[in-house]
Amino acid sequence: MFFPLYLAALGISAGIIGVFGRRLLVLAGYVPDFDAGLSATLMIACGYLLVQIAYGALIQLIKPHKGTGPHITEILSLLSAIVLIPYLLNVVIPWPHPKLAEMEPLIFLAVFGGLHGFFKLATLFAATQAPPATQVRVVPYIIVGALALFGVQHGFQTWYTSLTGVRSAALRPQEPKRVGDTYAWGRALTEGLQYTLDARRAEGEHLTLRWANPDEEGQSVETIHVTGTFLDEAGETLPGVWKNEVTLQTHNWTTQRIPEDAIPTGAAQVALSWSLEDESEWVRQTGLRPTHSSGTTLLLSGPYVHSAPEAFERPNLVIVLVEGLGADHMELFGYSRQTSPGLTALAKRSSVWENTFTACPDAFSTAVTLMTGVSPLVHGVTDTQRPAIPENLATLPERMREAGYVTVAFTEGEGSDGEDLVFGSGFERGFELFNPAYPETARSTADDGPAPLVPQGSRVTLQRAADWIARHREEERYLVFIRLRELSKPFELKRYGPGFIKPWENVPQPIDVYDTAVVDVDKQLGLFTERLRQMGSFEDTCLVFTSPYGLDFSEPDRGVWRRGGPGVPRLTEESIRVPLIMSLPEGIGRTRRPLVSLNAVGRTLGDFAGVSLSHSADVRSLLDYTAGEEPVTIMGDPLAMSLRTEEWRYNWQSGLRASDFSDTGSATTLGLYNIADYHETFQNKNYTSREPGVATRYREQLATYVHGFAEAATVSSSSP
Repeated sequence: MFFPLYLAALGISAGIIGVFGRRLLVLAGYVPDFDAGLSATLMIACGYLLVQIAYGALIQLIKPHKGTGPHITEILSLLSAIVLIPYLLNVVIPWPHPKLAEMEPLIFLAVFGGLHGFFKLATLFAATQAPPATQVRVVPYIIVGALALFGVQHGFQTWYTSLTGVRSAALRPQEPKRVGDTYAWGRALTEGLQYTLDARRAEGEHLTLRWANPDEEGQSVETIHVTGTFLDEAGETLPGVWKNEVTLQTHNWTTQRIPEDAIPTGAAQVALSWSLEDESEWVRQTGLRPTHSSGTTLLLSGPYVHSAPEAFERPNLVIVLVEGLGADHMELFGYSRQTSPGLTALAKRSSVWENTFTACPDAFSTAVTLMTGVSPLVHGVTDTQRPAIPENLATLPERMREAGYVTVAFTEGEGSDGEDLVFGSGFERGFELFNPAYPETARSTADDGPAPLVPQGSRVTLQRAADWIARHREEERYLVFIRLRELSKPFELKRYGPGFIKPWENVPQPIDVYDTAVVDVDKQLGLFTERLRQMGSFEDTCLVFTSPYGLDFSEPDRGVWRRGGPGVPRLTEESIRVPLIMSLPEGIGRTRRPLVSLNAVGRTLGDFAGVSLSHSADVRSLLDYTAGEEPVTIMGDPLAMSLRTEEWRYNWQSGLRASDFSDTGSATTLGLYNIADYHETFQNKNYTSREPGVATRYREQLATYVHGFAEAATVSSSSP
């Protein structure tokens, strides 16, 4: 008679407990939708029912009994769940203290637990006093318990599937994201959601993530907790959970690494999520993570696959392109003024090419030449043309990233006087981090007009690069490209000091302003290299200093060209002879005198890094130079060309368009200049009329040279 009443009370109690438990899961963020709420209610109700049935069955096994006493007390213990109904009905309780209001669910649960426990003890006592019976009375408990167990299993599976399904978010493609001054390819990840990313890698490699606050949202999350679980190729979860805390930098990308030993063997994907609050231990163990969040999004770039330094036989590469720095204005290359003591000191432990010539006196063109290892006539970027870099030309950062290097660029491309090496120009290909900022500041003026912007100094960009290297050199091999723009249009600035500027001149000579600026830039380069030395980077880094062009201060309108005019790039010795200093890990100083072109540097750097730029296979590496070449420099549209030999420089207007090599019919000799005469007088005397045979021979040589590229371009453009 009492057993049906017991079952009815059990059902009522289980329902109340199920709804109460669902309410707590909703508050904790574990019920994402209505169906999950029903499943959670069923799971908790059946779990409670299973515990009650197990308690009754245990008593019947230990002390089989019959009679009304135990049933009455057990029914009372179950019906004590009624005390939870006011909470479920949202009855307002005037708690005397706010803390009690915050603890309201626990208070109701404690009252229920006290009453429930009291009557449970009463049931146990009543069973010891009741008349004995056979153990067959335990059978109904077993039947009901089996049904309850089935309900728990079904409810849990449905609830867990809903919970994990809602947390899994679709992964959008990576897009260019700018944080502060630095671009990276990234995507937005919302707190609490789980995103599955590729985690394939080889032995000895780790994964690199980069996090940042989106600049446009103005948020400033300081610390996050990142959790990752790994999946195999079939999508099955592998054992182990990776957990890490990240403190985000302000207006910058913050690097986080998943070490090799944290990635299970056979991992193909990582299911990644982040939260503002750290997870409790039971959440880590069970993997049951709530779905509620602040709705905050962060940017994630990666994962990238990188190798630890000890996995490499090749060095890091740091390339510094100092725009406007001509070899003819450095005492290392014979200049009378002491403008570059820092680089002169570095040269003592470096390989120095005394006779290096740019392929095009333009920063963008030279940067692309360095990164591809081919002539501007192949990649198409010149001082007047900015086409997309051909897709079939793999770049050095692309190849090095494939080899496990981290690739970073600081280009100073966003100048107030024009933009070139910016994100979107094509030069960003292969760079994981790309910073185009040109640090400038307003220059004070005597009038009330807008103050012109002047460089803050190479110090800022070099410090940013050195800071990045300091944070990463222990963990990865890297390629760092740095372009310095300060010398391209030198200003007279107070921070330079008097330098070479003559105090009695009201208007300083442009060459004096320039040389004074060179001294300051050289000082900053010296501080940069000293910091690398203190880090120990000289032991595992190939450090390269070069320039796209120097400045020519001659005045061609004064008969024989004389110095004194504003510095500009031209096809002259002063402008296109550039420094090339390579500080290698072995630290052996040597001077190399053959004529070389910057075209060869890309191939050489690829050899240093152990990667191949296959399209530059016909270009000799500087490591193999025993005899020089006759470098060719181009500029303008139509293309003007300069051929440099040991004795002569021959300048020729080809009359060919830079874009498609079409002939404008304006081919003509521009000049033939004797190198020894220039170095003696610093004047560009035209020897064309004195040496017509020499001029003719070099014109034919250049015509053959450029028409070879034109034919190759025609074949390439006509290929299907």
